[in-house]
Amino acid sequence: MAAAAAQSPAKLIVTGIPFSGASLVCSLLNRLPDVVAINEPEALRELLETQDAELQCRSVTDYFTQVRHALELRFGSTRPDPLAVLFSRLLGRGRHARLPTDNAPLHEVDVAEQYLPPDFTVAIKCLNPIACTLGVMTQFFRCCVVVRNPLGILNEWRVQSGPLREGREPQIEKAVPRLARRLDGAEGVRQRQIILMDWYFRQFANTSKSTVTSRYEDVVSSNGRSLSAAIASAAKIPSLPGRPLEDGNAKVQEDPINAREDLEALLRDPDHACWEFYRPTESEALLSGPGANLALNFSHAHVMNDVAVERPYRPLVDFMIVGAQKCGTTALWDYLGRHPEVNMSTPKEVHLFSSPSYQETWSPREIDKRYSTWFRSSPEAQVHGEVTPMYLFLPDVASELKRYNPELKLIVLLRDPVERTISHYYMQYARGRERAPIWLALLAEPWRLRRCKDLRGRSSSFRNHSYRRRSLYSFQLRNLYRHFSRDKVLVISSHDLLRDHQAVLRRVFSFLGVSEDFVVSERIAMSGSLHGRRRHPVLSLVLRLSFLPERWRGRRLYEL
Repeated sequence: MAAAAAQSPAKLIVTGIPFSGASLVCSLLNRLPDVVAINEPEALRELLETQDAELQCRSVTDYFTQVRHALELRFGSTRPDPLAVLFSRLLGRGRHARLPTDNAPLHEVDVAEQYLPPDFTVAIKCLNPIACTLGVMTQFFRCCVVVRNPLGILNEWRVQSGPLREGREPQIEKAVPRLARRLDGAEGVRQRQIILMDWYFRQFANTSKSTVTSRYEDVVSSNGRSLSAAIASAAKIPSLPGRPLEDGNAKVQEDPINAREDLEALLRDPDHACWEFYRPTESEALLSGPGANLALNFSHAHVMNDVAVERPYRPLVDFMIVGAQKCGTTALWDYLGRHPEVNMSTPKEVHLFSSPSYQETWSPREIDKRYSTWFRSSPEAQVHGEVTPMYLFLPDVASELKRYNPELKLIVLLRDPVERTISHYYMQYARGRERAPIWLALLAEPWRLRRCKDLRGRSSSFRNHSYRRRSLYSFQLRNLYRHFSRDKVLVISSHDLLRDHQAVLRRVFSFLGVSEDFVVSERIAMSGSLHGRRRHPVLSLVLRLSFLPERWRGRRLYEL
């Protein structure tokens, strides 16, 4: 499925935080003659039942296709002549007519009174399923994210009869276990609601260029015309006679005591993601309207100023295990994850900087918003780390790591290059990404890499078939040292980790600045070494001879 095709102007996904105004946006879009907006289609409610991103995108694409086809069959894709329009309306066949529920996609379409032009847009409002998969969806679809002043959201949640009133959202918690654990550990309903709202805002912060963020307040004040950033024709949304849009945020003043406590709780968390969209003064203004006459506790005034002013930012991730692949990185990740002062990402490999969707314009704060979902809550942790062996191999990642965190510490595991090369082949063979025999795969490697244009793609030969190239450690370490001083890089022999893991771990703990006395039981590491000299003695000898220049180049960079 091509991203360009899926992001055509004829498809729009509307999502946002519950009770932030997404339904209002759908209602406004349905006033346009070239838009059909569908509110929470039943077909997409089970989107999170599968974790496969490709299947999720296919489900959304299929639904768009079904709706468009059904609309074109019923209403036509061209404007009929005036007599036909009149005749059709008299017979109850216009688009404004009651839609039959037996036509699956159409019974969910809101009322509208215009015939559809050939280039009409289908807009779908879908909240929780899209919020959980937004990173994937924005690669294939245009999205309009609707956010609202946090006090307005909390006020709405407080009066609901559903789980949001208790600060829970079962569908989200099932898909994001880390969030569920955070909510379980929260003290009281307000704290749960603030944590849940932070998750929503964090999902919607700094999305891709195909995503438009619309603030509820801007939509109301402009009568929906601010939505023109998502759909150009919204600049001419017609107003309903005598019915100006009502600002639901005014309801905050009906419960000033709770609203004030909400704001004070939010201000105690200057890193809450809502401050990416709203200034504290905008929330305070909701309390200072007619009849409110309230002021913030003086003790929190400095927090409000701190949020508004840019401060030095400390990145979340303190260290990374950057490679090399098939050198024991999984074992080291497991060892470090058992240390109480070390918080390792879960699951192991994040692939944030090596992802095809990574953007060099992301700030460290924006990068950490993506990282936050990979780390469990661990108040006693002193350092946070992740493991992605691809970072060492991709030549342009080192500079991005330096930009993200100049004080970042890097750990490199290196293994006998012959054993690593053969083990890499068998891993790809087991995954079904390699079908050639090992001798042919090694002969074809230079040709495959020369033809590869996409270094980051999942099916890229640079990622999957670089068996011998990844064992040329000297080139990778020199690239790393161009951006990081040697005191920031710890090179470890995987053989030493296997032979005396506790001594190596003491070196690692010292390097990270955590307690060195913690004892970690040994686990099986690098079982693939049996694929080396024992199984391929002749091939191993040939490979060892081919790595002689590498041993010369790396003599001052590493020891194995």
